[in-house]
Amino acid sequence: MSSPPNDDSDLEDLLSSATTSPTTTTTNVNIDLDHLTRDGDLPKRRHYQTHNPSVSPLLFCYASCCSFVYASPCTCVCLVIGATIVVILALINVTLNPTTAIGVVQHDYTNVQSSFQLSMGNIDHWCIKGDDDSCTCDDPLEPIHRGELKMWRRAHKHNMMQLEPYVEGRKTIDVAFVGESMVELMDGSWMGETPPPLMGLEKLFGEHFDISRGGDMDGVALGIAGDTSPNVLWRLQHGEMPMDFNPKIWWIVTGMNDLAR
Repeated sequence: MSSPPNDDSDLEDLLSSATTSPTTTTTNVNIDLDHLTRDGDLPKRRHYQTHNPSVSPLLFCYASCCSFVYASPCTCVCLVIGATIVVILALINVTLNPTTAIGVVQHDYTNVQSSFQLSMGNIDHWCIKGDDDSCTCDDPLEPIHRGELKMWRRAHKHNMMQLEPYVEGRKTIDVAFVGESMVELMDGSWMGETPPPLMGLEKLFGEHFDISRGGDMDGVALGIAGDTSPNVLWRLQHGEMPMDFNPKIWWIVTGMNDLAR
């Protein structure tokens, strides 16, 4: 049996080729980093300031509108069309129906001291526009009666009877209330009569406006339910303001029925 050959030349060549590296050039680069550790030579840091600016209302509205348009384009189109129609109708209304001044008192007679200071042509009249023809209410300067109503005639007669003690007996009176239903109810009357439900008002009125019953002053209530200003004027001219009837105060309550009609 023969022994293996001792020639290891091939193996040595293989090992020598594996361990042998090609010639390389090494370059030494010296990097000086010492200046980074010295305080005086530290690089200046950039300071970034964080801002929290408030959102502009206009910018917020613009962003909201853009978001709404993007989310609902059909709805936006409808809104734009509707707004355009409203603007067109408003312009047509302003063009065809110009606005007029209503209720403007152009002449102030608060400080009038004499009738000579009045000019009838400059007195503002009873209609809300200052004229006489634009309203349906009666002219308050033209007396009108309601004599076609039996109850109204009875109430008018009742008022004149209340004045007899002050006219015939020359009794002084402090205040005379004149007007419509509010005045008539003050002494518990209704269309010339005193129904049982209103007797309490008649007693209360006497306690305050009848000295003989413990009141502080004498007074009389001359009212008829439903009367307008022309009706009150007619009554005063026909028996409810006689020459010898001179109260210290005339308290007039009227106009409510004029507005209601």
